[in-house]
Amino acid sequence: MALLHSIFSRIKNLMLKEGQTSHDFALAFAVACYVAISPFIGLHTLMSLGIGWFFNLNIPVLIAVSYLINNPFTIAPIMVGTYFFGYWFLHSLLKVSIISATPDWMAPINSFLTTHAGISDVSFWAFMIGANLLGILLALISYPIVKKCFKHVVQAHES
Repeated sequence: MALLHSIFSRIKNLMLKEGQTSHDFALAFAVACYVAISPFIGLHTLMSLGIGWFFNLNIPVLIAVSYLINNPFTIAPIMVGTYFFGYWFLHSLLKVSIISATPDWMAPINSFLTTHAGISDVSFWAFMIGANLLGILLALISYPIVKKCFKHVVQAHES
């Protein structure tokens, strides 16, 4: 139990920068939520580092939260969920013909998916829009929750 407490204490000290406000921590957390869900696969770490450096956010929080949300165990459900959300949003809600708007370079990918997986007419825009909208939504929802929780953590840490 002492070892576990020591590990969590070290992680907490790494995450809590000196003089960091609850707004700063919650903003880094919310941005990391967007980065984790964003459709730019393979660029999440670079996005976290670049955004953290440019906006002077807590980079350990950005990296930890984005890896916690998007990791090898969760990437497939996230990709499928964002695709279907985007498909629903564009096709069902906005009544946009998303297959006709798919870029020409998606044709070989659609052909491969149809032949080998039985999946036809995959839309590039459904994934891009679904992932961006869900990332923004998750960031907007997480910010006030994390801000309130962080205030309690800081108060308990100071006591």
